[in-house]
Amino acid sequence: MSMSLYRLARAITLPPTEKAILIALCDRMNDQTKLCCPSYEQIATDTGFERSTVNRTLKKLKNRGFIDWQTVRRQGHFGFNAYTIHQVALSHAANSHVAKSKSTELHRVQSPSCTEQLKPLNKPLEKPLYDNNADKRVKAQKSLTESQINYASNLTKRYMKKYAHEHYEYEQVKNWVHTYLEGNQSPASWAALGTGLPPPSEI
Repeated sequence: MSMSLYRLARAITLPPTEKAILIALCDRMNDQTKLCCPSYEQIATDTGFERSTVNRTLKKLKNRGFIDWQTVRRQGHFGFNAYTIHQVALSHAANSHVAKSKSTELHRVQSPSCTEQLKPLNKPLEKPLYDNNADKRVKAQKSLTESQINYASNLTKRYMKKYAHEHYEYEQVKNWVHTYLEGNQSPASWAALGTGLPPPSEI
């Protein structure tokens, strides 16, 4: 098991099925060899989900930018998937979740086991965490057509209704949607925003 990846996966807000399968992958990651090669059947056994659910959910996690895989083929044997878990993407999503729920700045401390943990400071944030790309988002909003702006508004409302229990801020989600519409509107471009939400095509 990779404890660092496991802790990050536990900290991320995801639909239950996706979170369970992401945690199962982290549990199967070998920290020494960096190999993670469980079969669909093994993941299904670990999580209690059907094989078809595992297959579908792995694709969702890939679209979010959390994982990737390569199919390794050996002569005379069936191929298997070798998974890569993207720690940077997990860390970004985990940081975003803690920060928006606690409204505090994060700093890194070493645990007794010498693994890095994320803990909140008592110092409040002077600026929102999502202001780093504020100029880009303003530019994106200005470049959208009136029909795109209307679509963005409706899409944001659908996100807010469907994920009301996850306490996203309306303006935050709207900025993500505007940035996505200003780009190439691919699942990869949505995943690159690090929203922790499924792409608009799935809403």
